[in-house]
Amino acid sequence: SIAVLPFANLSRDADDEYFSDGLSEEIINALTQVPGLKVIARTSAFAFKGKNEDIRRIASVLGVTHILEGSVRRAGGRVRVTAQLIHAADGAHRWSQRYDREMSDIFAVQDDIAAAIAGALKLQLGPAPERRMPSLPAYEAYLRYRSYQWQFTPEASRRSRECLEQALALDPEFALPYVGLADYHFALAAVGGSPSHEAMPRARELAQRALAIDPDLPEAHAMLGIVAGHYDYDWSEAERRFRLAVKREPLSPHLRQWYGTFFLFATGRADEARLQLSRVIEEDPLCQMWRLMRANLLPGVGLD
Repeated sequence: SIAVLPFANLSRDADDEYFSDGLSEEIINALTQVPGLKVIARTSAFAFKGKNEDIRRIASVLGVTHILEGSVRRAGGRVRVTAQLIHAADGAHRWSQRYDREMSDIFAVQDDIAAAIAGALKLQLGPAPERRMPSLPAYEAYLRYRSYQWQFTPEASRRSRECLEQALALDPEFALPYVGLADYHFALAAVGGSPSHEAMPRARELAQRALAIDPDLPEAHAMLGIVAGHYDYDWSEAERRFRLAVKREPLSPHLRQWYGTFFLFATGRADEARLQLSRVIEEDPLCQMWRLMRANLLPGVGLD
């Protein structure tokens, strides 16, 4: 089991923190492809950001045996990434490495670190879904979006949309920003910030655009399932879409929560829904949002 702490930003520009955070999150995502490895999700791992906590305490709170930490330094068109894998019980370094690469090689660095961690733990990195690599400027705009995505304020929501639109302007064939924008419009409808008859068709259109680029993108199928069930009331189509979304483990915490809340619970499969939310909490134990959503699925509470 492992937690990836947010890599320290050692670049001269403090604004580059979005990039070091994004690199950490990409390594988390890559490590989830290692069968048999429990990987703590972003929110819980990032709860220790900027805190000088003892490694053993962090591992105890998160329930893991290993911690990955590191740093990122950008200068011009080059990047230096250092990473070290620590065995929490005794503080011993199981593996460490420094990567000096061109910025255009950043995707390879992420994969190399994940493969090295798997090797150090005597595990095998599973095959990752094939994805078209976006242009580097579009990818950086998307990482900025993810830094705002976790702030949950009106200003952060506005900035996140701007970053997604910028990513697509830079690379219209980058599928993930379309899903991010679909989620943005769905969230607007959910909180009453936009009429459903405007926001939900827009969410569908954006998810369909993502699937035109990447037909297997799970989050895009899930978004279409949400729109089908909660806007069209077409639960057969919703089930078809969610089956496509969850056909392959691992599922991201957000995708698992969507599946549990917007399909299983909505179709009367409350026990299965609660099980899915419980799994989300196991992977992301310090995120209060998941616990609130799990509580809302209890009998006699919230949506039940």
